[in-house]
Amino acid sequence: MDQNNQRIKRIANAASILFLEQGYARTQISHIAMAAGISVGSIYLDFAGKKEIMHFSIKCSLEPGFADRQFKRPITDDLFTGLQEEVLDVFISGAEEFERHLGNTGSYGFETLLSDLFDQMARYAQVGLFVKRNREEFPILSQNYDAQRRRTLSALTSYITRYISLGTVRRVEDPALTALFVLQTLAWWSMDMHVISYHRDEISLETAKKVCMDNLLFAYMRHR
Repeated sequence: MDQNNQRIKRIANAASILFLEQGYARTQISHIAMAAGISVGSIYLDFAGKKEIMHFSIKCSLEPGFADRQFKRPITDDLFTGLQEEVLDVFISGAEEFERHLGNTGSYGFETLLSDLFDQMARYAQVGLFVKRNREEFPILSQNYDAQRRRTLSALTSYITRYISLGTVRRVEDPALTALFVLQTLAWWSMDMHVISYHRDEISLETAKKVCMDNLLFAYMRHR
């Protein structure tokens, strides 16, 4: 990888953490420069502005390997035409994918469901948290994100209710609140911890998944 791409990645990584920790609006180019260990002038050699850095970071989270391309510098927003539609498609297709086993819960078990949902959240953790934590910058995306989360929560409630009726998940007082607890637990361990937590460099995603699933399975599966 050439030095230009190394610097672009360093800028994008530093900015991503700042956008998530303190928000896009409160993050200045000087903050990004300091976090990346380079000068403000060097940033403007690579990016036209802060918006382009944000869009670059989102694109990288959607498309692995994107940052390894050769770019005309400084990177401008022309490179990100249609990005909002890409993110919307990720949110919608994720909810649809999660719902597709509702008709065969007999063969699609609770443990597989938890594993699949964890992996789905982890895959697009950065873009989801970007939208959730910077709602003013993403009004359309944040509304859609909330809608798809409600859709996923409704589907998870249906899954849990069906697993209870099959006897694979223990009876709970409120399946809807249980679904919310499970969803929030999976979200923290698959998304928040590995992007914004102080433990992000100490615990691997694989370990986080094992710990999260072990506790949820122990709490709710009948045979445990």
